[in-house]
Amino acid sequence: MSVSISSGSIKYVFTQAVAPSSEGEVEGSLWYDTVNTKLYTYTGASWEKVADEPDTWEVIDEGYLTSDGDITITNIDSEYRFLRLVMTVRANGSDALCRLVFNDDSGANYDHNRWYGTGTSIIEAVDIGDNILDLFEADSVRATVVDVLIDNPSTASKSIKCFCACPSHEFNMMGGIYATNTKINKIVVNLASGSLLATSAWKLIGMKVNN
Repeated sequence: MSVSISSGSIKYVFTQAVAPSSEGEVEGSLWYDTVNTKLYTYTGASWEKVADEPDTWEVIDEGYLTSDGDITITNIDSEYRFLRLVMTVRANGSDALCRLVFNDDSGANYDHNRWYGTGTSIIEAVDIGDNILDLFEADSVRATVVDVLIDNPSTASKSIKCFCACPSHEFNMMGGIYATNTKINKIVVNLASGSLLATSAWKLIGMKVNN
């Protein structure tokens, strides 16, 4: 469908699902793609996309535990290129290692390198082909703030990479790879023993990068 408008520079506006072809388009015509919600302008030879809005972070999921348990985030849109998970967590019993699982995958698909302080020294822990990503030691006395950045590739053939930092710990960082050909659709955060204490909170945000 085309609608004439009174302008010396724009001749026609098209609103439809497919690019207009031999429908009266001329240089300066506009086409609004109703499927992908994108705007294009006609150069006289081809349709060129008008500049997208700047990439922005969007809230995907946020909340807190009303009872002791795991943090579970589901139905993550595959279009998110980058993810950032910020949490404030505490163990409900003794201190325990806090871990990350993608897509309920417990296979040997996780490689990670963790550095942490003991008060007197820095320790490096390397695991190749693990069945989970170790993040940090969750404290049972005080809450731990943790920030996890995740690179969720635009193509499923590339490994997912993540980086974790715990600013409330003396020193704790983790670099990891989820070496599968899948996009992230679910994230679970749990403890090696025990559960996360009720009121442990999280916020997951994502960015869909314009191509």
